[in-house]
Amino acid sequence: MRFSHPCHWVDSAANPRYCMIWLHGLGADGHDLAPLARELAPPVATRFVFPHAPHQPVAINGDLPMPAWYNIYSDELPGPQDVAGVHRASVHIQAIIDDVKAQGFDASRMVLAGFSQGGAMTVYTGLRQQQPLAGLIALSCYQLLPQETLPATPCASVFLGHGRYDPVVAYRHGQALAHALRQQGHRVDAHDYPMEHSICPQEIADIRRWLMSCGFWSGDAA
Repeated sequence: MRFSHPCHWVDSAANPRYCMIWLHGLGADGHDLAPLARELAPPVATRFVFPHAPHQPVAINGDLPMPAWYNIYSDELPGPQDVAGVHRASVHIQAIIDDVKAQGFDASRMVLAGFSQGGAMTVYTGLRQQQPLAGLIALSCYQLLPQETLPATPCASVFLGHGRYDPVVAYRHGQALAHALRQQGHRVDAHDYPMEHSICPQEIADIRRWLMSCGFWSGDAA
């Protein structure tokens, strides 16, 4: 399987017709979210793609190089953001989306998803598609570059999940993202959980139900 950038990938069964791209958080890599390919228990053959973010210095960690989609200058959100880095990461992720399309997957059978930094990039890049994807899943994240107008992709369907006790990305930032998306007319299914900065079993179950309800895995994705 050929990708423009390093990725881990797995097919849940032979001849997949659906694809989920999962973007990891700061300091992790594509293998971090790989267990979701099993935990989501897709009812039909699905390709799961887990890209690896490039290594780069991260200011809040003493400029220590680590996998990161963009630099983070402050843990005070929505502080100064790495505009150029976000734009570079979006190009990187778009190339992977295009690779998946070249493998034969239609946009209506693709979901872009991510956790923390990956969730923020999911919203930023996922709403900037010429052909709307089947859906976006953004977990424990916040709005990137709020000075840029959120695109009004026709009827984008978005699942948001966030821990009420998140000490890394405060729950209020997830609420603000949900509000901004709804203001632009996007369909938002927002959930909160009694957890910190993580993914819990109930959240995975809710994601699976949401995927079924919005038509993914049935060929009727909207």
